[in-house]
Amino acid sequence: MVRVYAIAFRSANTALSHQTRVATLGLYRSLLRASEKYEQHPVISNAIREQFKANRHVTSRPRVLELLEQVNKIHTHLQKADPHTTERVTQYVADHFKKKHPPQKKKSKKRNFRRRKPYQKPILVTHWTGYQFYRVRGWRQPLRTSMIIKNLVKRQQRRQDLYAELAAQYEMVQKEFQFEKQLGMKQSYHWLQTLNLIKEAMNRCHKRNLKTKTIDPVKKNMILHGEELSQEDLETGNVVSLRRKMKNQNLRHKKIVEKSKTSSAGK
Repeated sequence: MVRVYAIAFRSANTALSHQTRVATLGLYRSLLRASEKYEQHPVISNAIREQFKANRHVTSRPRVLELLEQVNKIHTHLQKADPHTTERVTQYVADHFKKKHPPQKKKSKKRNFRRRKPYQKPILVTHWTGYQFYRVRGWRQPLRTSMIIKNLVKRQQRRQDLYAELAAQYEMVQKEFQFEKQLGMKQSYHWLQTLNLIKEAMNRCHKRNLKTKTIDPVKKNMILHGEELSQEDLETGNVVSLRRKMKNQNLRHKKIVEKSKTSSAGK
C-alpha cells in the first residue's frame, strides 16, 4: 500500500497557503471516511493519522505537490474498493501487525539437573590475594563468585597502590630531612611532623590490607620504623639477613634509650 503523507505548507502567499491547507484537510477527512468501508478500519485510520503527523512540517513546494498526488491516488483506490485494493489493504495490515507484534520466542527447555558425583567434593581454594572459597571439581564457577573476587582484587590493588605511593613519599621526605640535617639547618626538624603523618597513614593502610603481596613485609616493617635497606638485600631477597638486621637495629635502639634514661637520672 502506498504510504500516506501529510502537508503543512507554509508560503509567503497567504492565499496559496490557505488553499493547500484546505485541500490537505479535505483529503485527510475523505481518506478517513473511505477507510470505513474495510474491516481493518482501525488499523488503516491509525496509519493515516501517523503519516499525516509525520509529514506535517514539510515546507518544500515540489515535495508538497508530490505528497498531494500520492494522497489523491490512495483516495481513488480506497473509493473503488476493488479486489486488488482489498488484497493490498489486507497485506498491509498483516505486515503492520508483524512489525508491531513480533512472534514470541519459544521457551527453552530446562536443562537436566546433573547430580554431583562422588568425586566432586567441595575443595577449599585460596586466591592469591588470600581470600578463601569453595570450588567443586568439574563445575563451572558461578558468575557471582567471580564478580566478588574481582571486586576484592580491585579494592586490594587500590590499597596496594596507595601504600606504595605513601612509601615513596616517606622515602623522599626522609632523604630531604637527612640532607638538611647534614647541612646543619635548624629548620630541618619540621620534616619530622610530615614523616609522622605519613607513618600513621601507612599504618592505617597496613592494618586494612594485611595480605598485601606486592611489598615485602620485612621491607614494609623497616620503612615503618624509619630504617633503610641496602639495594643488595632488596635484590637478592635475603629475608633472614633482613630480619637479623632489624633485630640488631631494635636492640641498638633500646640500648640508646636506656643510656639516655640513666644519664638523665644521674643529672
